[in-house]
Amino acid sequence: RDGLRCYFCGRKVKREDVHFDHVHPLSRGGAHAESNIAVTHSRCNLKKGNKPLAHFARFAYMFHDTPERFGRV
Repeated sequence: RDGLRCYFCGRKVKREDVHFDHVHPLSRGGAHAESNIAVTHSRCNLKKGNKPLAHFARFAYMFHDTPERFGRV
């Protein structure tokens, strides 16, 4: 579904580095559903932690990308 591209930085993810992120964290009321899960690099996922997507997107410059990409899920 995601073509092994990281939801956060858009770069290719090696199979050994794949993490699956709940875009809207379960701890903040997000659903455990396919529509809320995205492929990420381990680094990107661990940086996001359980932050809400809107909060995390403000810091997207860390990943050399723009916050607009976060409208996908």
